This record gives sequence, C-alpha cells and structure tokens, in this order.
Amino acid sequence: MKKQAISLLSIFLVFIFHSYAQVSERTISYLLDDSAVKQGHAGVSVFDVATNKYIYNYQADKFFIPASNQKIFTLYAGLKYLGDSLVTATIYQTKDYCIVVPNGDPSFLNPEFNYQPLLNILKNTDKQIVVLDDNWQDSPLGKGWMWDDYADEFSAERSAMPVFKNVASIGGSNKNPSVSPAYFLGEVNWNADRKYFQTTSQSHRDLYSNRFYTNSGSVGVQAFPFLTMNGKTNVEILNDVLKKDIQYNTMALPKNIPADSILQIKSIPAMDLYTPMMHKSDNFFAEQTLLMASNTALGKMNDHAIADRILSTDFRDIPQQPQWIDGSGLSRYNLCTPQSLVYALNKLQQEFGMEKMKEIFPTGGEGTISNYYQEIRGKIFAKTGTMSDNSAFSGYLISKQNKLLIFSVMVNNYQKGGRSIRLAIEKFLLGVWREN
Repeated sequence: MKKQAISLLSIFLVFIFHSYAQVSERTISYLLDDSAVKQGHAGVSVFDVATNKYIYNYQADKFFIPASNQKIFTLYAGLKYLGDSLVTATIYQTKDYCIVVPNGDPSFLNPEFNYQPLLNILKNTDKQIVVLDDNWQDSPLGKGWMWDDYADEFSAERSAMPVFKNVASIGGSNKNPSVSPAYFLGEVNWNADRKYFQTTSQSHRDLYSNRFYTNSGSVGVQAFPFLTMNGKTNVEILNDVLKKDIQYNTMALPKNIPADSILQIKSIPAMDLYTPMMHKSDNFFAEQTLLMASNTALGKMNDHAIADRILSTDFRDIPQQPQWIDGSGLSRYNLCTPQSLVYALNKLQQEFGMEKMKEIFPTGGEGTISNYYQEIRGKIFAKTGTMSDNSAFSGYLISKQNKLLIFSVMVNNYQKGGRSIRLAIEKFLLGVWREN
C-alpha cells in the first residue's frame, strides 16, 4: 500500500512536472556553457502564451544589440499601418500637371515585381510629371550605419521614391555590358586602375559619386547601392526610363484639387514585402516599410518619429523601452532586451494572428535558417539577427506538447564562433521544445 502511494505520488509529480512549461538545467547548459557563448554576454527569455508567464529568464531585462531582430519591431509598424496592399504614391491631377507624391514603396521599378501600376500611369499621361517629396524628412543612411558598408548591397540608401531597390547592377564588359538601370551605363569605368579599389573585388563604386570601376575585361554582375542624392538620382533614373522631362520638387502642391482628381495608387500585397523581409532579412524592404508606416501614420517619412509614436502608444507597457534607431537593424545604436522582443512578438500574434506569423517568419529549413531546425520544421517560426560579434534569434516555438512559446536569445560581444553560437542556440531551443 505504501509502495502504491509512493508510485501514485511519483505519477502525480511527473504530471505536475510536465503540466507546467519549464527549462531544465541540462538544456540551459547547452547554451550558457558553450565556449563561444561564454566569451560574450547572453540574454534569454522564454514565455508561455497560454499561462501568460515566463518559463525562463536569464539576463532578460538587459540590453543587447538586436541586429536584424530589429525587423520584428518594423514588422509590427507595417502590419499596424500599411493595410493589405502598399500605396506606392498619391497622384494629384490638374489641367497641366500630373503631380506624384511618393510613399516610399520599394516595389516601384523593382525587377522582382512585375506589377507596376504607377509606371503605367506615368507612361500614358500627356501632362507634365512633377515629383514632390516634401514628406521626405529623413536621411538616405541610417544613424549608426557603418560608413564602409556603403558599397555593399545590404546597405542600400533609403528614399521617398525608391527605384531598382536603390542599387545598380554592374557586370559584363565594355563591349557587352550588363548594367541596370541603364542610366548608369556611362558611369562605368572598364579596366580601371587598381588605385580605385578598396577591396579585392573585381568591381567597386566610388565613395563620393555614382562612378563604378571594374579591373577586368569581363566581370560577373555585382550590385552596389547608388547615391540617391536625397531622391534626385531616383527622379533622373525615372526620367531615363520614361524618356520624359520630369520636374522634381519644383512647385507647391496646389490647393483645392477636386477629390476625383486625386488617385491613390496601390501596388503589391503587403505580404509580398514582409515575407522576404523576414525570410531573407532584406534590409532595404525593412527600412522602406518603416518609412511607409511613418508616412501613413504621420504624413511624413521619419523613422524616429514613427518609432516614438509606437513606443508611446501601442508599446507603452513594454517591459523595457528599446532604443529604436532604424528599421533594419543595421545600426549598432539599436538596443533592446530579450523580454522586449518577446513582448513585440506576443503583440504581433495577438493582434494579427498566429497563422499570419507562420506565413511571415521562416521555419526550419527556410530563409536564413535553411541549415537549422530541420527536426522541428513547422514548429518554429523565427527571425535571425547577425552582425559582427552579435547574434540574436527570436520567434515562436510550438512545443512537443503543442504549447505556444515565445522566445528570444541574444548573444553580444563574442570575438569568434558565430556558427558555434547558432548551433548552441539551436540545441537549447530543441531542448525547450522537447521539455514542454
């Protein structure tokens, strides 16, 4: 009888043990005892949605550089303000003018998207086209971006009216060039002297101008951000595409334009922007998403202003107020805590639904986690964040017992071992998945 009682107590304790989400010391050791992780600083937060409680925190209220985990905040801004389809521009028609007020849509003249409604309207109008961007109140480069990334595709400049993702693709040879947009064809110096190069690459862009150099008779295509000159270059490229004389910011918006002469031009579904933003960690899409959200909510494109709006309203009860600097996470001035990322992820699934999150975030074997989490494909949906000496990984985990957990793991200031850290995080999360 005594043995039976002990047995029943054991069963009860096992039931209790498995009824409440938990993280074992062994699973914790997979992460915190990893030699690469121990070089730096780590923070972890794991939250059970059903019980509305944290099941594990380690330095979860400390601030870390999130890298591309910053896009989680940007995603909220986009979903909150941009609706189902992106507004590419507003057109004001007068007797003589077709006035275009752009909305920061990165799909415009983007080779990745065939649907170009604004381009078709501008092609077919007989009126004088004028581009006004008084709503642009930001800078082409984000605060705290690394200056020497200027020639890397991931660091494309921001603008009110992006074209070709604000990058130029340069390749081929002098006799058989492959240059897009064609506007830059005359700006390529083929077989240039090596003094123009700062890297071992076969192609390069000048720091101060839209001048490109190659040091070989024929080179593979490489993409470089071009200098937008606060939108002036973009209008010149559009002018070259349309073969029209487009005026830029040369007049005030006329007053009392009839409502039926004002057209809001919509382009792609917003999901077509968010999915590559999170799967591929597309920095440019993230930056423009935040600017579009700002324009929609505030009537101006300014990332600081929209961040302040969201932090003071929707995120007013966030556990620790983040330092929200840009949309992509390129800035090392961004700071947030694991708990604040868990909060943002919880808000996303509460307000927009978990099914939508499953569409937007990559699962095991997809996007930036294509080589990880194969064992729990369809059970994890998360965003990576990677920068020199900094790694972060935050998202949703559907546990073995079908519990929805939200997690954030951040490791900063290690000297080497990025892959080792990613593997340690994977081992930790697989342990969390099994135990809950």
